[in-house]
Amino acid sequence: MHSCLVTISGSTLLRIFGGRLSDIYTFLTEERLPDGWESRVRDQMGLTFFSFNRTVFGVELGIKEEVDQPLNLL
Repeated sequence: MHSCLVTISGSTLLRIFGGRLSDIYTFLTEERLPDGWESRVRDQMGLTFFSFNRTVFGVELGIKEEVDQPLNLL
């Protein structure tokens, strides 16, 4: 469940900011949109559930989890 929420959050940043790290950094550290910022979503219909879910699935499928090793907390 947690990994799904993280994937959705990361995909939101990736899709809205178009992967521009400087914009994402400003948004996360200064809690504001960068000066002159414009959305990278330029589709005619805007950000649809279908286009967003394509991003989520692409991110989720690109994650390699370490499931073969036990969690070492000590």
